[in-house]
Amino acid sequence: MVYPRTIVDQLVANNLNTLWVPQNVKDGRFGNWLANARDWDVGKGVLRCVEQVFDCCFESGSTPYASAHYPFENKESFLKNFPGDLVSEAIDQTRGWFYTLHILSTHLFGTAPWNVTGLVLAADGKKMSKSLRNYPDLHIDFDQYGADATRMFLVTRALFPSTPDRRPELVDGCVEPSSGGLQTAGV
Repeated sequence: MVYPRTIVDQLVANNLNTLWVPQNVKDGRFGNWLANARDWDVGKGVLRCVEQVFDCCFESGSTPYASAHYPFENKESFLKNFPGDLVSEAIDQTRGWFYTLHILSTHLFGTAPWNVTGLVLAADGKKMSKSLRNYPDLHIDFDQYGADATRMFLVTRALFPSTPDRRPELVDGCVEPSSGGLQTAGV
C-alpha cells in the first residue's frame, strides 16, 4: 500500500512551491487531485499476479530513483541532480505519472520531484490529440534536426505555448553537434 492521505498537507505544500505551466493546472486539476488523495494498493485490480511485473504507474513514478539505482549506488550524483528542473508531459498525466512522481518524491524526500512542470500543448493551447489532428508531423523534425533537438524543442515549447508550431530556428537552437545529446536526470 501507498498512503498519500497521511501526507496530503505536504503534497499540497510541495505543489504550491513549484511552477506549473499553465498555472491553472497547479491550482485546479492537479491541486484538487492532491487535496483529495486516496491511499492505493499497488496490486489492486491485477487479475493474475506475475512476480516480475509491478504496477506500471508506480514503476514510472520510480523512474528518477530506479534509473540511477538510487539509493543502492550513485547517491551523490542523484542528489546533485534532484529534484529535476523540468518535467513535461500531456495533461492526462496529471493524474497518472505526475501524481505518482509527486507522491513518491514527497514520501521519500519531502519535496516535489521537479522545479517546473510544463504541459506539451498545441498552438491553440489545447492538448495535442490524434482525434483533433492538432499536432505537427515530428518525423519531419526527426529527419531534419534529430530526436534530441526535437525533444528539447518540445520541452521548451511546453513552457511557451504561444510559440508557433513550426519554428525551425527554435529547433536549430536546440542542436549542439558537439554536446553528444541531451543530459537528463532520469525524469
